Amino acid sequence: MYSRLLLETDRNRQLVAQLQAAQSELADSERRKGIAEERQRLAQDIHDTLAQGLNSIVMLSRGARRTHPSAVAEFGRIEDAARENLADARRLVRDLADRAPQTTLEQALRTVITRVEALDDLGEQPRWELRIDGTPRELRPEQVETLQRAAQSLVANVQRHARAQRCVLTLAWWPDRVSLDVVDDGRGFDPSAPLRGRDGGDGLRLLRARMDRAGGTVAIDSAGGKAPPSASPCRPTGRRSAHE
Repeated sequence: MYSRLLLETDRNRQLVAQLQAAQSELADSERRKGIAEERQRLAQDIHDTLAQGLNSIVMLSRGARRTHPSAVAEFGRIEDAARENLADARRLVRDLADRAPQTTLEQALRTVITRVEALDDLGEQPRWELRIDGTPRELRPEQVETLQRAAQSLVANVQRHARAQRCVLTLAWWPDRVSLDVVDDGRGFDPSAPLRGRDGGDGLRLLRARMDRAGGTVAIDSAGGKAPPSASPCRPTGRRSAHE
């Protein structure tokens, strides 16, 4: 009787373990399904709003350029900027739908720099540089996308607010993580009081939320109104880092 009770207990323990595994697999399947559906919804929303709006800007600029031939260069810059962002929006729609960006993290970051340099036709943007430390390794597509979006957000902050002459992106590979430092020599800011109103203000909050969802962190090192030391042109007053 004692042996039979032991056998029955073992059998019940195995059944419980199998049931828990099945529940976990079902919950994971439902979670993946929900994520996929949400990505499809976001892709449709971006296509129907942002992408269409940027396309309208291109069309309106073309019409205005014909009406005001003396401002051809200015309208050309508007069209270039709108086309670049339209391409980004379409790429985002495709990535959201397909979830398979075929690129390395270094390539993705170089693309971010190339696009921002293409808009530097007024000569007022900083010089951009990408540095690689450590031995690169393959990341999952969603990790590449997360850090690429982080780089876009941080570079946009430097471009809009820092008034910097130089900005260096450093991608560092560690044994257990990867980090991205974005360092500029522009004017600093108070991280506890981000810009609001017309200039935005949600970028850092959204970046923190994105990195938090991916299991990463964001660190901001800056001082408002502090000029960079003249002896080191890339000693930052604004330092923004994303780690995953």
